[in-house]
Amino acid sequence: MMSVIGKNSAHIAGWLLFFALFCVLFAVLQECLKPKFCDESNNSTSMIEGFYALEEDSLDALFLGGSQMAYAVAADALTIEHGISSYDFGANGQMPETTLYYLKQAFRRQRPRLVLLEVGQLIDTNRPDDAYFAWNMSSMPFGVDKWRHLLQLTRGDYKASFMHLFPLFQYHSRWKELNRHDARLPFVRRDCASRGHLACLSSCAVAKPAGGGTQDGGISVSEKNMRCLAEISLLCKEKCSRLILFKTPSVVWNVPDQVIMRFAVDNGIQYWNFNGDTCEMGLDFDNDFVDAMHLNAKGARKFTAFLAKRLKH
Repeated sequence: MMSVIGKNSAHIAGWLLFFALFCVLFAVLQECLKPKFCDESNNSTSMIEGFYALEEDSLDALFLGGSQMAYAVAADALTIEHGISSYDFGANGQMPETTLYYLKQAFRRQRPRLVLLEVGQLIDTNRPDDAYFAWNMSSMPFGVDKWRHLLQLTRGDYKASFMHLFPLFQYHSRWKELNRHDARLPFVRRDCASRGHLACLSSCAVAKPAGGGTQDGGISVSEKNMRCLAEISLLCKEKCSRLILFKTPSVVWNVPDQVIMRFAVDNGIQYWNFNGDTCEMGLDFDNDFVDAMHLNAKGARKFTAFLAKRLKH
């Protein structure tokens, strides 16, 4: 009898060891094969990993949004030069429903006094494509919340959600293009020296817009995006964080200001449109932009210095 029990125990231990080794190998392969974005045109991998490498409850200000936020807000300068511990937590092309998901995840680790949301993303009504999932979801931690948000993004498509929950299945063919950024271990988060800021060194001369910075241009915000904004506002109130809506400088004023201003007034929050402050910032339209909608590294330093003064007041 004892020998039978011993054999059964050995079999169980063997299977458990095999399962553990399989899980480790699966996790390593998945971490290596999922796409990485760590350059000056897209740093969403570094931005997400860097956030999770931060010391818990260490932020004064959390910035949310898409590429316009990441290009414009030099969170490293805000932290080091202006004494406001900050981080840019977002990804290129981010939609409001994903921003809400990011904020919920952020509040698990941080309790910032300020949450600043760049509102340029509010006009986005596109359905997410594979690039969107790669930028916004592939580096987010595995878990139930991620699964639920994937189902939300795919409109209940279980197969597509499963593929994005386990990037190994989605990106198994990437082995041909692996590079040094892919050689990493799972569950090891790397610091992001720029604190999420996307510092682009290239520049492009853009036409200085005439008039003030509050043109609506006939653009509207969908009901779904306004509901997401309302949920973000409510969540910040529940967590005792002050929400501020802001618009980074751009030549293309793609935000319906009257809608945002009305929402801000109705909910007792502030909205800062910085398009009307470009002269005071000293922005150079020949040298401080990457394109019509994004600041480069030089423009971001000027904008961030101006923003720091506003935050301190």
